Amino acid sequence: MTDKKFIRICGISSIIAAVSYIGTVIFMIIADLTKPEELADVGQYLLDWSNVRHIMSAYGWFGILGSLFTIPAILGYYQLLKKEGPMQWIPAAIIYHGVVLLTLAYIIPLIISNQITPSYILETDLSVIASIEALVFTLRTLEDFFIVIGTILTLATGLAILAIIDLKKSILPKWINILAIITGVLSFALLGTLSKGVIKQVFDVITIIDLSLMLIWMIAIGILMVLPDRKATQVQGT
Repeated sequence: MTDKKFIRICGISSIIAAVSYIGTVIFMIIADLTKPEELADVGQYLLDWSNVRHIMSAYGWFGILGSLFTIPAILGYYQLLKKEGPMQWIPAAIIYHGVVLLTLAYIIPLIISNQITPSYILETDLSVIASIEALVFTLRTLEDFFIVIGTILTLATGLAILAIIDLKKSILPKWINILAIITGVLSFALLGTLSKGVIKQVFDVITIIDLSLMLIWMIAIGILMVLPDRKATQVQGT
């Protein structure tokens, strides 16, 4: 397979990944679940989850699909920039570690939807019910951790660094790199979403903006890799 064909496949993967992530947002809006802030709230949370468990299951599958297609997307991105030097593989490798954490985060809703929630609804033993609630609270905490750290690794530590490196040689359009850098910097706002109250609401808004920019970047870089006359392809050759 030539470099051009490989990069085009990676570009298509980037667009599919972006569409998949958009799907997760749509399913989350439809489900309209509010995360429990305290262990005491988990019981009602699981009852609400049981009513939308198929939607949350779809959310998990779309998230995993997005993560899987992100892998070849980053491979293509790395392929475009690899002539800038051997050190490019380091931020690329960091991105993959971030994607692994994001994949783990999307597996958790599948576990809750298909394994935990059905058992919880049928359970009558109060001690078992309490154990399930504690388990779900722990899993949701882990999910938040995986998403926050995974996103920061992917966007700030990986994607933004690659974009900064490329600013010198401009293999890609400068606006693509600037968009990636802004996305990486704003990704640290996810740390603020772990707080509560007004502070959390502010960082939630910043995070929405950040993730929207990420999706725009993924679609833009995907189109750039797919287009046969892009500058990056001319640089790479076949």
